[in-house]
Amino acid sequence: GTELRRVDKALLKAMYDALDVKLLILQFGGNAVPHIKSAQDAEDYGAWLGSQIATWRKLCGGVPVILIGPSDMSIKDGVEWTTRPWVEEVNAALRKHALANGAAYFDLFNAMGGRNSMVSWVEADPPLAASDYTHFSPQGASRMAELFCTALFNDLNGLVTNTTTPHVE
Repeated sequence: GTELRRVDKALLKAMYDALDVKLLILQFGGNAVPHIKSAQDAEDYGAWLGSQIATWRKLCGGVPVILIGPSDMSIKDGVEWTTRPWVEEVNAALRKHALANGAAYFDLFNAMGGRNSMVSWVEADPPLAASDYTHFSPQGASRMAELFCTALFNDLNGLVTNTTTPHVE
């Protein structure tokens, strides 16, 4: 994703036109979180990604874009696993800038349970996440896909009636 600014835009537009793109689903944030060192870094990353969303939308003729944010991810704090610093700030910044640039946002962090939820995913039987407390297991990836698709289809059908149900904003 960070290389988009270096790609030949005319070539990229021709590719998207040839593919007849109708929807872009992007997932960002997870690889950036370990490099975020402050709330300002999170905001800057969100603003940068917002500008990239605007570029993708322009290249694809304004097609709908859904941005999937980062999951919970944990680091060891003494003997406990806890949500990695700045995940919540990155999540908030990505939501803000996705929505500001005409994209929908799926809050993966909250869909999986929010702060410190990664621990329960690792400890599930079978495990839904790897012992690195960052990556999903195949079963966890399937579960997240189910949550995303259910939220998307519910929103598309106008069926979301409970704000605690994961949905695409």
